[in-house]
Amino acid sequence: MTTVESLEPHILAILTAPAVDLDTVSAKRVRAQLKVNLPKLEDEWVRKHKGEIDALTATIFDRVRAGMGEDEKEKTPSPPASVATASVTGNKRKRSAEEEADAEYARKLASELNGHNTRAGSVGNKRDKSKRKQAKSAKEIQDSDDEADAPKKKKSKPKKAKKQDDGDGEEKKKGGYQKEYALSPALAAFTGVSALSRPQIVKRLWDHIKANNLQNPQDKREILCDDQMKGLFNVDKINMFQMNKVIGAHIVGDAPQ
Repeated sequence: MTTVESLEPHILAILTAPAVDLDTVSAKRVRAQLKVNLPKLEDEWVRKHKGEIDALTATIFDRVRAGMGEDEKEKTPSPPASVATASVTGNKRKRSAEEEADAEYARKLASELNGHNTRAGSVGNKRDKSKRKQAKSAKEIQDSDDEADAPKKKKSKPKKAKKQDDGDGEEKKKGGYQKEYALSPALAAFTGVSALSRPQIVKRLWDHIKANNLQNPQDKREILCDDQMKGLFNVDKINMFQMNKVIGAHIVGDAPQ
């Protein structure tokens, strides 16, 4: 049975996806993406629990924003040696634009290890505050959701020419969040499959974490690795934001067609 709490890893995957802009994302968009990622999630159930889902989204949004707010000049921890080895082959090839974006995103999140003193801006940040776009707050993602739901005047739209079916409709459906990637041997052994989409990878990890009670009771953002996760990350414990970076090293390319 689906519960609002069980949506936490899925919402986290949506908010931490490389293509997501936290300054423009809304609670409504998150709910819509949840229904795309989880086809069994019924519209009626989502409407009934809208307030609870939005509240959970706001909480997770704050965590992610806090992780990105740390001083970017702070030295970023290097990934474990075993993880770096797993991606040697992929690194030899020229990285695609998507991989570059993922690496940049991972670099920002990697410095989130403690997570408690991240909301205050640094002195350097204050100097150029007027030059930077104001960060969107968790409350604003709900406010923008309400604005989006407000009645709007109909605008006449020019009719678009119907696109010719080029026969690869199924391939297009698997773009974005649903696109599958080939996994490193270590991640393939952990999940039991050779290819998954990013949300599926996160779900498999969190299913394992929840089933084995691997979250630190004192700080839910810290994961206490069991033998299986040590084989994947080569550490005794890992922060949930740092985990997103390390997962990227286990994605070795597009899944074979």
